[in-house]
Amino acid sequence: MKCRSSCTGLLLLAVVGSALNVQAYVSNWTASSGLRPDQATTNWTYYGNSPSVTPVFWSNYMVLSTSPNTEVSFFESGPASIDIPTDLTIEFKARFGSRKGNSTAVSPMSVYFGLGGGLGSVLYLGLDDVWLAGGNNIRGVGASVDTDDLFHTYRLQLSGSTVGSAINVFYDNSINPLFTGSLLLDSALNGNVERIGFGDHSWADSGVSKWDYLWHNASCVPINSVPEPTSAALLIAGGAMLLARRNRKDAFKAA
Repeated sequence: MKCRSSCTGLLLLAVVGSALNVQAYVSNWTASSGLRPDQATTNWTYYGNSPSVTPVFWSNYMVLSTSPNTEVSFFESGPASIDIPTDLTIEFKARFGSRKGNSTAVSPMSVYFGLGGGLGSVLYLGLDDVWLAGGNNIRGVGASVDTDDLFHTYRLQLSGSTVGSAINVFYDNSINPLFTGSLLLDSALNGNVERIGFGDHSWADSGVSKWDYLWHNASCVPINSVPEPTSAALLIAGGAMLLARRNRKDAFKAA
């Protein structure tokens, strides 16, 4: 889609970066790296509207904390760095901390995605409560499971790119969905451009969330794209060969 034409260049940059021990263009973020998503790769941008909401690390996980409902603290990948497929998968491991509000529709802990043109959805986590948005400030389907005693793994899987396409939500690597929602058309909720984000992006609530890792398959560069040194050397050699071939071809055309 939008960024596939630049995937070859990004892949070469990722390979070169791996050889130099630089994290770049990686869709798989882990808190154990000690780096925020926006520090680990240019694919992510951090949004926080107060110095007090700066993310912190504690015991190999990242903490996002907001106090007044007017504060936000979240990470987002925009249309320049993602290319959302019809089988979009987002997986993360996290633990709910606390919240100040008691809204049943929104929460300060969320993972969201937009396909552009108002299509998308939001997964919210509350106290022993997980649910998908049913619209802007509207609660959709959900389930009651532990969210705060331990870190748990959550996975969203989209099946399609039209209104009503199924969104399966899995819990702790179960083979059966915890519940199933559907893709929504709501620009107020999902925006109008491709995006994936997580954290507190709601103005209606505030609180604390703890994040272990998050990955998705919507990047131009495949997940776990930073290879081992041997693989990096092989990829660099292959890339150099392709560039050499292209240069020879261009030179032949110019002759």
